[in-house]
Amino acid sequence: MGADVRPTLNILFASVAALLLIACLNVANLFLTRSTVRHHEIAMRRALGASRSRIIRQLLTESVLLAGFAAALGLVLATVLGKTLAGLMPQGVPEPGSLYHAVVSQIDWRVLVFSICVALATGILFGLAPAISVSKSTLSSSIKESGATHTVEPGTRRIRKGLIIGEFALTLVLLFAAGLLVKSFLRLLQVDPGFDPHNVAILNLELPETKYETGAQMVTFHDALLDRINSVPGVRAAGTVGFGLPLGGGGIQGDFTVYGQSQPRDVVSKLAVSPGYFSAMGVPLVSGRWFSQLDSRQSQHVLIVSESVAKRFWPGKDVLGQQINPGFSGTGWCSIVGVVGDVKQSGPSSSAPLTIYLPYSQAPDFLKSFMTIAVRANENGLDLLHTLRSQVHAVDPDILIFDASSMEDLVTKSISQPRLNTFLFLIFGALALVLAAVGIYGVVSYAVTQRQREIAIRMALGAERRNVMLMVVREGARMAFIGISVGLAAGFFASRVIAAFLFEITPTDPGTFASVSILLGTVALVACYLPARRASRIDPMGALRSE
Repeated sequence: MGADVRPTLNILFASVAALLLIACLNVANLFLTRSTVRHHEIAMRRALGASRSRIIRQLLTESVLLAGFAAALGLVLATVLGKTLAGLMPQGVPEPGSLYHAVVSQIDWRVLVFSICVALATGILFGLAPAISVSKSTLSSSIKESGATHTVEPGTRRIRKGLIIGEFALTLVLLFAAGLLVKSFLRLLQVDPGFDPHNVAILNLELPETKYETGAQMVTFHDALLDRINSVPGVRAAGTVGFGLPLGGGGIQGDFTVYGQSQPRDVVSKLAVSPGYFSAMGVPLVSGRWFSQLDSRQSQHVLIVSESVAKRFWPGKDVLGQQINPGFSGTGWCSIVGVVGDVKQSGPSSSAPLTIYLPYSQAPDFLKSFMTIAVRANENGLDLLHTLRSQVHAVDPDILIFDASSMEDLVTKSISQPRLNTFLFLIFGALALVLAAVGIYGVVSYAVTQRQREIAIRMALGAERRNVMLMVVREGARMAFIGISVGLAAGFFASRVIAAFLFEITPTDPGTFASVSILLGTVALVACYLPARRASRIDPMGALRSE
């Protein structure tokens, strides 16, 4: 697996671990609630001779079995979701060694063993505290409890509240990461790549060295092919580029020299293009002219530079007519005849490089051996691929054609990794939000059940239903507020871990912090409202009679 993929997989693994921890905290809380309900049962078992270790083993067995069933279900879902993710990938993805391949690859024995170990560890670890707590029950203490309810020990109550606070803190961290990635991805979609990818078909060719030994032979094939392609119905413009398709990180990197200056200037990307390339790709002309058929090997050598080159080396001056030596053997001094817009050569999230363009006919031979044809069609460019292949083989049947696609597919593929990251984090955040809502609902709902007699007495003494609801909601809101506060502090530091995956957004974006905090707080209030409403409808006389 490539080294560039490992940071992404590490972040995703940490997110999965955080989601697992949230689920475990939720389950541990439910076990504590269930153990309180089983207080009398465990006390009877102790009275009949069961030891504490036997009680703990029984409860741990139950938690491990539950974790095992959950792991089995999770493996089934992972297989199904893996196929679903594969269906969401762009054409040609996943590729071996890519992030997508790592995500949607089949589950092997190592993944299976790891899942079983995690299930056993979580079942034991998060079932241990409830098991130890409930194993302390004795028959005498159980008999002394009045009514049908059991008074929860202060320590157990604090543990349950602490679990909810931790759950909310982790949920906020995941939601914040998801929010940052969503905002970053939306900004990435708004980036202007510097060209128009719509209705552009792409063909990559490699000229065999044994057949095309000289630059003149390459130019002859090149001109004959473009003449045939331009005559195809539905073709608006066609051009070629050697070693430098946008978004592919193409171009030969090297320095160049400005006339009158002895020292070479900064490194630029050097591309060899045909006269129709800029029209085919939709690259705008800022000033000057395009290349033409008159720019041959025998004519004066010329260049076109990107707008960033013009602004950097000739700020406020007329660039046209300036002399540049591109640094290739035999090229010599070239006159700048045009300035074009900047193009994202390495991807939408990267800055546009300093770029100079040479006419295909005047470029060094090694820039001509690998050729990419760009064809702008009146409608869908992919409809022309079969015709374009036949035109290539009509000129030379021995030419190797590979990676035929559309420019729109390449643009989509260039943002596939951030899109997948965003999609996965949205799933993690949504699951964490649901778990947090279920967790606080369970705690508050059980608290209402335990305090039913107290609430009935309050209402019998004149407490209004609204006050009862506020009392219950306040208790849950306090836990949520503490959890959100802890999560904000943790998210402030954790966000820096994903800073490398963000585009034009700070890892401590205040808008995202505020949005996810409000969302999580609102969900918590809704989850607390349901048991609070039930508490406000308690019949005081009926509740007291049952006690």
